[in-house]
Amino acid sequence: MELGLSQNGQRLALSSVLVCLWGVIFLDYLITSIGVIGLVFIGYRYYSIRGRLKLLLSEISFNPNTVEASFTAGEEYTESLIVENTGLSNPHIQLPYGEISPPTLRPGKQTRVYRFKPELAANYHYNEIKANITDSYGFVRGEIKLDFNAGFRVYPRVFSVALDALRYLEGQGIIGAGEQVTETKGRGYEYADSREYVAGDDLRQVDWKATARLGKMIVKEYYTEGSGAVNIIYDACVSDPVSADVLAAEYLRAVLSFAERGWVIGLTVLDGRKVVSHFPEQYPGFAAVSYTHLTLPTN
Repeated sequence: MELGLSQNGQRLALSSVLVCLWGVIFLDYLITSIGVIGLVFIGYRYYSIRGRLKLLLSEISFNPNTVEASFTAGEEYTESLIVENTGLSNPHIQLPYGEISPPTLRPGKQTRVYRFKPELAANYHYNEIKANITDSYGFVRGEIKLDFNAGFRVYPRVFSVALDALRYLEGQGIIGAGEQVTETKGRGYEYADSREYVAGDDLRQVDWKATARLGKMIVKEYYTEGSGAVNIIYDACVSDPVSADVLAAEYLRAVLSFAERGWVIGLTVLDGRKVVSHFPEQYPGFAAVSYTHLTLPTN
């Protein structure tokens, strides 16, 4: 428990002491009495707030009293709390991480929203919060700690994108070495599927056996051959950890977007003007695997 005078309370106490000294020096009982009244008033307010602080431990309750969650940095966590204040004070709540909105607790039962939006990935834990009260004149301020447990495991932004990449790989499988076809249909040698003929189709694509069997014109489609590649330049020179996390997430999101289209991808990693590493053209599956490993933290 912490208790003390506010700036206005300190001024009143100092003024009362000076008035007392003035009255003693000049043997003026009226002036001395005024100074004493000021000091007694400050003392009364001080012990009054002290008593209220002790009562807060039993007057304030939270439901739930414990919150836990796992989410990604940059996302906002919210939780509705039922707070009951059985006393007459209006304490102001302060939390180590996040905030309760609105922070002032009126007497009675009320709903408050807990909000926490961390920018950095880390494990956030605490088991107590601060409740501050001030006397009605603003002369005395007190602070006490209340039991409230919170535990948050906050992952880097790049983790959520990496999970999307892993889901993509799970659905596609690891692509082996050799020639790689795109998923774009057009002229090529690898069969994609068949469909009914529409005006403008090349007659060389007609599947005559299927046409004779089905009694209607059927054409074959093939995957186009892709020889070009998308080259991504990744500048790892950033000024702070948040920017590094955002950059890595956006970069991996771009890689995943190109990989889902079946494009060949190349990467050059820079640190300012210096080339740190260069990945030659890689096929989508290999690109998603190697680039996911590159962006995930190693410790």
